[in-house]
Amino acid sequence: GINSGAYANAYPDGLLIPQGTLILRRPDNNEIYYLFHSSWDNYPTSNSLALQLRLSIIDMNGNGGLGMVVQKNIPLINDSLNTGKIAAVKHANGRDWWIVVHKINSNIFYKLLLTPNGIDTISTQSVGIIRNWDVGQAVFSSDGRRYVYFYINGGMEIFDFDRCTSLLSNPIHVSLNY
Repeated sequence: GINSGAYANAYPDGLLIPQGTLILRRPDNNEIYYLFHSSWDNYPTSNSLALQLRLSIIDMNGNGGLGMVVQKNIPLINDSLNTGKIAAVKHANGRDWWIVVHKINSNIFYKLLLTPNGIDTISTQSVGIIRNWDVGQAVFSSDGRRYVYFYINGGMEIFDFDRCTSLLSNPIHVSLNY
């Protein structure tokens, strides 16, 4: 199965992780879709973490046009990540995509660039405050110029985002009570 492990076995009807999966069409290809996903790899502990960001590839020509998983569970990032909060925004070129996830107990963000050739770049950036294990959401503004990372019991951070370089800058921390 996709996302094998104790958590997936406990929830066979689907993952219940907010923003734990993200599906993007491969740029310049209407038939190939990329499923980015993570799991709760230390389940059932209360402080969830993902040990990998994985990729599965779906070809919509397979299975009589219903789609077929042609590759699954390809590890893209092997590190301790906060579960979920997989967010994406279009590159400034209007074709490619930036995908962003956060490393647990740090201020490090992983940034991946999806191009017609697949995952072209994986980079990291240390910016903002150090966030421990958290639950929350991450989102880009509709114009892609801002990235917001919200986490319960800590607040949120608002960043400027450069859609050409993926540079996060000018973090603003907003404290929020639970």
